[in-house]
Amino acid sequence: MLNKMKQTPVPVAVLVMVLCILVGVTFGNKNALDRAVKNSGATLTEIAELTQQRAAKASNLLVICQRSIPGNAGIEALENAIHTLKNATHAGQIAEADRRLTFAAESVRGPIENAATEQDRKLMVGVMDELNSAEKILTRVAGTYNEKVTEVREVYDSLPTKWLLGGVPEVYQ
Repeated sequence: MLNKMKQTPVPVAVLVMVLCILVGVTFGNKNALDRAVKNSGATLTEIAELTQQRAAKASNLLVICQRSIPGNAGIEALENAIHTLKNATHAGQIAEADRRLTFAAESVRGPIENAATEQDRKLMVGVMDELNSAEKILTRVAGTYNEKVTEVREVYDSLPTKWLLGGVPEVYQ
């Protein structure tokens, strides 16, 4: 075996050594990036859970709308926003769907206040308060997520083999 290695031409041996070093560096970079992404992924899961809770609360508002203001155009917008939010998977999609939900919920507030019974108005105020509270929590969690994504991007930008590793998570905007 040793004799065969001694018979290997020097350029071939150098090429094999360079390839081994490149593969090792690439795997090391991949592991560093995976650790950084894993840290941000936990927060994205939390964001997804919070938005699903908001969608459930908005479904309660939808019931009040259907009872108080049937046929209002805002009901369809609210239904679509809830559906979109429940099906969003990426940070950018979740952020956009959540903005649409907030807008749709606010757009039905006025018509409900004008047409609903006293009990439905109280229910609507309670649901809107819950939605606003959940939105504030979501904003705080999204800020943490964005900080972690920034850290991932810094790790990614410092890696010499980033062109082999793929992309980084998107920011929640």
